[in-house]
Amino acid sequence: MENETILVTIGMLTYNQVKYVRQALDSIIMQKVNFLYEVIIGDDHSTDGTQDILKEYADKYPNIFRLVLREENIGTTRNNYDLKYRAKGKYFACLEGDDYWIDENKLQIQVDYLENHPEYIACVHKCLFVDGCSQKLKNQPINGYYCNKEIFTLNDFERGELPGQTATLMYRNIFLDTTKDFSVLYKANKKIGDKTIVLLLLSYGKIYNIDRVMSCYRYVISADGTNTSSEFIGRNNRDELMEYLITLEKFAKETLHISLDMSYKKKNYFVAAVTVWFRNRSAENAEVVRKMIKLSGNSLEYKILKYRVIIFKWIGWNILKKDVRIKV
Repeated sequence: MENETILVTIGMLTYNQVKYVRQALDSIIMQKVNFLYEVIIGDDHSTDGTQDILKEYADKYPNIFRLVLREENIGTTRNNYDLKYRAKGKYFACLEGDDYWIDENKLQIQVDYLENHPEYIACVHKCLFVDGCSQKLKNQPINGYYCNKEIFTLNDFERGELPGQTATLMYRNIFLDTTKDFSVLYKANKKIGDKTIVLLLLSYGKIYNIDRVMSCYRYVISADGTNTSSEFIGRNNRDELMEYLITLEKFAKETLHISLDMSYKKKNYFVAAVTVWFRNRSAENAEVVRKMIKLSGNSLEYKILKYRVIIFKWIGWNILKKDVRIKV
């Protein structure tokens, strides 16, 4: 395949997802499109048989799959960053090894939209949350995770929202832009999440939300899980999340030359950290709160907020303790 003939690059990160990766790969193969695409898979040194499945598909579809099999575990951030700079396509679509697409026209629909609407840098769509057995969750937590607005802008991002789940995203391949260097942000963080890519995209334009369910997000959180949500199970990591937002603000100002104010989300993280400490007053949780006050750059405001939360929680706790019912 010549570089210019590839319209879409599908980037997939995998790590010990032998139970799920075949379903993800099949959801790519089933796509009905009128263009050429490539699939680049960065496997972060899986040891559970995931790589064997990847090699099987690469042997069967040699003109589609390009495997990057890491000889050692390099982490999600480096794996992700390296993959994006290998992409040849005009558009970049995302799919993680434990998620999958359910609409055979997904890629075509998104490509057609972006081709016909140059004013948007990217588009997303609706998704379903499923469990480890691919069964739809009874309570779909989509509203708590992703924005339901038709057009997603920087203002929505500043409130801590995301336009869509990773498997729903297709964007113009900004990594082909040689005038910008995004390596600063990637090198500065061990953990880079969806917010990073969304911020980069918003520096170019708006994101459109297609009102159609076309993928499934495997929402499984367990102590031995390999996804990001599982990684933080059982520990209070709000200080790390706050530090990440501060890094994004700095990157936006110094590299992207745009103003970014994440104070709303930082305060939400802080309130959550204080709440965790109130319920479990361990030294570890106290240190998280202390660190966040220091990171805030406005210790007085955050100390006042801390005591407001404590008073509110204490009153609520005493009301529950006394079994007092309040009519609102």
